[in-house]
Amino acid sequence: MTLAQNHHLQLNGNKKYIWILLLSIVFQSCAILRGPSEPERDVLIIDGTRTEEELKAEDIEIIVDPDVDPDEVYIPKIGFLLPLFLDSLNINIYDEIYFSPEDFERSKLGLNFLKGVKLAIDSLDKKGLNLNVKIWDSANDPQKVRRLFNSGAFDSLDILIGPIYNSPLRTATQLNKNKELFVVSPLSPADNITEKNPYYLQINPTIKMHCDVLFDYIIFKHRYQNNIVLYPEQDKNSPAVEYLKELLKIYTERNPFATFKLQFAQIDSARVPNANLSRFLVPGTQNNFIIPTLNPGVVNNFARQLFNEVEDYDINVFGFPIWGNVERIRMDYLHGLNVHFTSSFHTDNEKKEIVEFNKKFYQAFNNIPDENSIKAYDISMYFFYLLHEFGQDFKTYLEDYIYRGLHTNLYFKAELNDDILTTELSESAPQRGRIDNKNDINFYQNSSLHILRFEDFSLKKVN
Repeated sequence: MTLAQNHHLQLNGNKKYIWILLLSIVFQSCAILRGPSEPERDVLIIDGTRTEEELKAEDIEIIVDPDVDPDEVYIPKIGFLLPLFLDSLNINIYDEIYFSPEDFERSKLGLNFLKGVKLAIDSLDKKGLNLNVKIWDSANDPQKVRRLFNSGAFDSLDILIGPIYNSPLRTATQLNKNKELFVVSPLSPADNITEKNPYYLQINPTIKMHCDVLFDYIIFKHRYQNNIVLYPEQDKNSPAVEYLKELLKIYTERNPFATFKLQFAQIDSARVPNANLSRFLVPGTQNNFIIPTLNPGVVNNFARQLFNEVEDYDINVFGFPIWGNVERIRMDYLHGLNVHFTSSFHTDNEKKEIVEFNKKFYQAFNNIPDENSIKAYDISMYFFYLLHEFGQDFKTYLEDYIYRGLHTNLYFKAELNDDILTTELSESAPQRGRIDNKNDINFYQNSSLHILRFEDFSLKKVN
């Protein structure tokens, strides 16, 4: 069964089972979460006596190997709060259910994420590990999230993964502290979701973490060369530019005799298209430009002008994930400028584990995984393993546990409150070391990022 726009499914019997059947659509199989080559096993447990209104709460419980006595083995309890938009389902006069094309597009992110969760559950099942997973539909609605929190729906959970979008995520982080419930942001890189919240875990690193990684890499690889932070005037107060200046200040204070130099070059906004960038270039050495902008117009203007100098100068460009958008930037710029950029996502499709995952995904869903499905698989596996290893005491080991995933590593570090001084500094960036006092912690974030370089019309990981 393939999920597609305007996809229809014939219903038999009471409409109260519509939500059960929807899950069959989501997982591409009417044989409850199973591909055709695997033995059938019921892992979806729903009380068929509930009313349609109760089912609309999307409280869908999945239990792997439910025969295990929970009194004998601790079974982790994990919730997912995803933008599925199940209320957008349509039912026609023939009792068929379907999404409209617009509603399908809106639901696609949540559905693809859910597919990755399903494969993680399958993987744990094959390893003989047990867990209790519940899934709710956030519908990207902050008020719905608030109602779920206030109803006590999440009170029995060890961890809640989601919401995905910032607005309902902010609502969740306003309410999770009093309940001491760990809320995981799976996709958002925003650094202003919450503060002084030691129960908030962020998978996608913030812009400051991108700066940390680039700064460390420049010092490690290009310390003695010509290094410039290039940015337009409108970015002079941006978090990235300000933080890079802070990193340089910390580094020079701690290393007063260091030979590393980093100049900051601000370009008047009106002059960005013709900025005369050759004035920053030095012959006989590598010229390394960190361009910490998120503006595609600025990226293209700077890339065009630097590319015109590559015959006379050795140039490297470093930036944020926007540089990986090959639809916006000419490929000859990306290769000619030896562009490096940070990214929270990278897979090598020639690696055995990626080939096997893609094959397993296709067998289950009759299509190839997108980025969100792969992220969901890794995130789910990390927390499933973490809870199985450490149980309810998992929070003690957050900073001691590394998961090597398909698309990135997961390794959490505490981000400190602004009024707390870090105890140690590395040669460059502040260390976000383990802090025992939870009141000193702003939140936890994954500290793993890739630096990718364009090479031979492909991306190579260099860090």
